[in-house]
Amino acid sequence: MAVTTYYIDKADVLSAEALIDAFAAHDSENENAIRAALSIQQRPFMLRVDVDPENPAEIPPMHDAFTFDIDTDELILFSDDPSQLVDALIEMAMYMRGFNTTLGVDDDWKTQVTIGAWRRVRQRIKKDHNIETFHLERLSANPFLETVRHYNHISFHAMVFMAACVDMEVIFPNGTHKKVKETYQRLVRIMDTVAYNIEIDDYRSFNRRLARALQWIEDNVVPTEDTLFDDLFGPDGFNDMFLDDSGNAP
Repeated sequence: MAVTTYYIDKADVLSAEALIDAFAAHDSENENAIRAALSIQQRPFMLRVDVDPENPAEIPPMHDAFTFDIDTDELILFSDDPSQLVDALIEMAMYMRGFNTTLGVDDDWKTQVTIGAWRRVRQRIKKDHNIETFHLERLSANPFLETVRHYNHISFHAMVFMAACVDMEVIFPNGTHKKVKETYQRLVRIMDTVAYNIEIDDYRSFNRRLARALQWIEDNVVPTEDTLFDDLFGPDGFNDMFLDDSGNAP
C-alpha cells in the first residue's frame, strides 16, 4: 500500500508544483483547476494520498474518494484522479472554514444529508472560481423494487443517499411507493435550500440552515417504527397482505 503525505500551503510555490506533478497534471486540462482549488485554502494542512497502484481502491460512482481525519485535521484521498483531488481540495477549504460535517453523529442519514448539501456548495464554489474538471458524467440510479416498494427506514435511507448525489437521474421502477418518490423529491429540495447561495465563507449560514433542516427531517420525514399497517395502501391502492376481511379470522 502506497501512502504519500503532502504539506499543502498555497503560499509555498514548490508545494503546489509538487502536488501538480504528483498527479501528472502539468500542462493538462486539470492543472488550472488544481491551482484554483489551492488558491481558496485558508491555511496549511496535510494531504494524505492512500493509493495502491497495483490494487487501486474500487470507489463506487456515487461516493467521494476522500474524507477528513477529524482527529488530525488531515485530508485523506483514495484516488490519483486529478479531478477527485480538486473536489477534495474544495471540500477541505470548506472544512477548514468551519462547515459542519456531522461526522461522528449516531444517525448516518444526517451525515448523508450533510454530504449532499456540501456537494451542492462545492458546485457553487466551482462556478464562482471558474473551476472546471473533466471526468464526471451524469449519473443515473435504478433502485431495486424491493428497496422502494414500501416507505420504511430502508427506503428512506436509500432516498437520502441518492438525493445527496448532485444532478443524478433516478429511475424509479413500477410499483414504487408514492411516498418514497415524494421523500426523494423533498430531500433534494431540502439539500438545495441548505446550499442555496452559500459561498466559501458562509459557513455560519450553512450550519444554521443544516441544523434546522436535520431537525425538520427528523420530525417530519423520517419514518416512524415500521409496521405492516404502514403499507396497506401501496402504489396500487389497498393491498390486504395480511388482514383477513372474510370474517374467518380467529
